[in-house]
Amino acid sequence: MFLWSTKQVVNYESIAHTARKRLNERIVCLFSLFLLIFFHLITYSWPFYKDNVVTFNSTNLTEEGLGCDIINEYWCKDLKQINVWVYYISICLCMGIAFPNINVTMNTLFSRMIGPRMQSREQGILELFGGLGRMLGPTLIGLLYHNYGPRPVWILEGTEILLMALFWVFFWKRLVPLKIPEEFNEIKNNC
Repeated sequence: MFLWSTKQVVNYESIAHTARKRLNERIVCLFSLFLLIFFHLITYSWPFYKDNVVTFNSTNLTEEGLGCDIINEYWCKDLKQINVWVYYISICLCMGIAFPNINVTMNTLFSRMIGPRMQSREQGILELFGGLGRMLGPTLIGLLYHNYGPRPVWILEGTEILLMALFWVFFWKRLVPLKIPEEFNEIKNNC
């Protein structure tokens, strides 16, 4: 594909895998959380932006209205427009980097913290809460958005991510793989 010789492919792949092993899961996950915070900061509808979103009145329409309906969404009046390029480039870069990295590093670290023992219950609980979040999150966020607009949604999400990053830093020394003392290994081997 890249016009590399067999030796070059093996060499470059080994470099990539070696670099991956040197990355600390805790650092990658924390960096990803900060990327999500950065996304929420640069895509927030700050009051100092100059342009308001386009609005329309749904009671006077003969065709489909474009923009924000000031009759159904009262919060449209003072909502500021975000640059479409900033929004879509940042969502692709920040979310595209952060979500996969958080998913991989968090699950890997969680498994390593539990150690070499049965993990089905703990992994099941982790998946349960992840599933509950994916099930309830869109409904609750949709209600919040419809009633109050995008600003409270961004504030809630940004606050949750910041809180998670603070917990991550606070528990930094505990987020390490399980180390079994040597005397326990000797007992296990003698049984």
